[in-house]
Amino acid sequence: MIDLANLFKGCIDALDADGTFNGLIAGRVYTRVPRSPTFPYVRIFPVTSGPIDGFLTETSPNWLWQQTYDFIVYSLSTSPAEVADVLKALGDVMENKTNITVTGSTVVSAIPKLPVLEQDVDTQTWTGVLSFDFIQHES
Repeated sequence: MIDLANLFKGCIDALDADGTFNGLIAGRVYTRVPRSPTFPYVRIFPVTSGPIDGFLTETSPNWLWQQTYDFIVYSLSTSPAEVADVLKALGDVMENKTNITVTGSTVVSAIPKLPVLEQDVDTQTWTGVLSFDFIQHES
């Protein structure tokens, strides 16, 4: 059975293990952001989740599960460069699905959507979002 919390853990573990990403974020990847976080940081937010029909081989059907996560980068930098660097490093880790170890299932694909980078109305905070559709099947 696919445990949805395992993908959260697998994504966080993969990001924590990557030297480039961790050099930018220093382990500040959250599913729940603390009250007074140090910037920059990343919040992982589940968007959708559900079963899909599919075949991994011609003869055997397999249960597939799709989950979409938003990875939201927050920065207090006065330039978008910091957020852009974090988004690039994050994409490099997540697109290489072999980095993501999930108990009880295998990540078959990690499909990125176009990143969004924007300055908040306070003109002090930059935010970036990179979404991924993860397709898993039971191991």
